[in-house]
Amino acid sequence: MRILFVLYDNESYIPYFPIGIAYLTAVLERHGHQADIYGQDVHHYSNDHLARQLEEIRYDMVGLSFIGGYWPYRKALEISKIVNGSKNRPFFCIGGHGPAPEPAYFLRKLNADAVCIGEGEETILELAEAITANRSLEKIKGLAWREGEAVHINKSQAPLDKGY
Repeated sequence: MRILFVLYDNESYIPYFPIGIAYLTAVLERHGHQADIYGQDVHHYSNDHLARQLEEIRYDMVGLSFIGGYWPYRKALEISKIVNGSKNRPFFCIGGHGPAPEPAYFLRKLNADAVCIGEGEETILELAEAITANRSLEKIKGLAWREGEAVHINKSQAPLDKGY
């Protein structure tokens, strides 16, 4: 499966790399998936550039993580229009502190397919494998997902033991 994680442009000139995306990418690649990271924030690519990327490269899934607040929400709306308007529309998964507390709202508002809730390393891997095998999403812990207009919120994923 080929996955694209989008790091939206916050128009800062002090870019940082979100460690959560690094964790998700590492888990997916360790299990044979290809995960690309679109660094809009680092390169200040336009939204048109992202749209062209989605037209030129066929992704099976696009992931977008964002925090709460008006600015990240506005950027998520812009990116969701691009993803949903893509001719090869991929499975669209969102996550982060923005959508996790109210997944039903964000699934509908962004027309996303799923929300990863909590630490996503195990959830994203199970999701990628379920999509690849065309299996149901109902048993994936830490996931909220849409089926038509119905929203399902699965049980929580246990926190990862990071060995601290």
